[in-house]
Amino acid sequence: MKLSDLIKILDALFSAQDAWENDNTGFQAGWLDRDVKKILVTLDITNAAIDEAISCGANLILSHHPLIFEPLYSITSDDPAGAKMLKLIENRISVYIAHTNYDAMKGGLNDLV
Repeated sequence: MKLSDLIKILDALFSAQDAWENDNTGFQAGWLDRDVKKILVTLDITNAAIDEAISCGANLILSHHPLIFEPLYSITSDDPAGAKMLKLIENRISVYIAHTNYDAMKGGLNDLV
């Protein structure tokens, strides 16, 4: 399935209207025209999560916590978020975030708690 088509499904499931006003949810990085073959689901986009995505051949990470929360003014290897972004780009792994919109949705994390 094309990432652009999957994003439409995810956006309908995890409505941005349910997100906290300043949250950064939804599609954060990637190639809309590429096929998604495997998805890695994680709480945080850590280096270990990125390594696992590479190892298992996932080309999309669906994370609860955003990798990009505040504006990035540069993407460099000496910055932790920048280094992760570069690794994702080098390995052609896209990123989608379901954070406070997942918390607030019916059946979401707030309901589980």
